[in-house]
Amino acid sequence: MRGYHIHASDGTIGHVSDFIVDDQNWAIRRLVAETGHWLSGKEVLISLSQIDGISHEESKIFVKLTKEAIRQEPEYYDPPLYAGDQGLESDANDSTLRNHQG
Repeated sequence: MRGYHIHASDGTIGHVSDFIVDDQNWAIRRLVAETGHWLSGKEVLISLSQIDGISHEESKIFVKLTKEAIRQEPEYYDPPLYAGDQGLESDANDSTLRNHQG
């Protein structure tokens, strides 16, 4: 699904650039959406609960969000990977997303 175009309820918002995966059960938790030119390439996280449908034939994902809702989402920051016990995922991104998308 990487590269699939993402369609909000009022138009195209970008494409899937990556995934956030649960490191315990390897389930996809969030989509990383690259918003493209209309929002200066900002990357945002989209909760799976916001997915309305997927068309594999058209390589499209439909979400229950508007373009304005996407615009209001905090920008996703992918921290560099560190050696040691600092972890691979940003807790700040997860808590911020929960506040925005529930």
